[in-house]
Amino acid sequence: MEYFENGTNKIEATMVDGDFAGLFTIYHPNGKVWMQGGYKNGLKEGKWTTYSENGQVEEEQNFKGGVDPNAKLPAVQEEDKRIPEEK
Repeated sequence: MEYFENGTNKIEATMVDGDFAGLFTIYHPNGKVWMQGGYKNGLKEGKWTTYSENGQVEEEQNFKGGVDPNAKLPAVQEEDKRIPEEK
């Protein structure tokens, strides 16, 4: 678990043998979910949803083995660079 300076959750994730596994959640500084999905063997797996600060769904993607088969380009797993910062 990682927290914003204001004490709210920033990232909630589980790691197994150095890889993300299971539910992975990133939060907005206001405490609402920003992005949520699952990992299997360190790769994105299944439905991933991105939400606005007010909780509205902005985007949904489905991953298999870390790749969204409907995407025009391979998925890039760089959420850390896009994690919301406190204002």
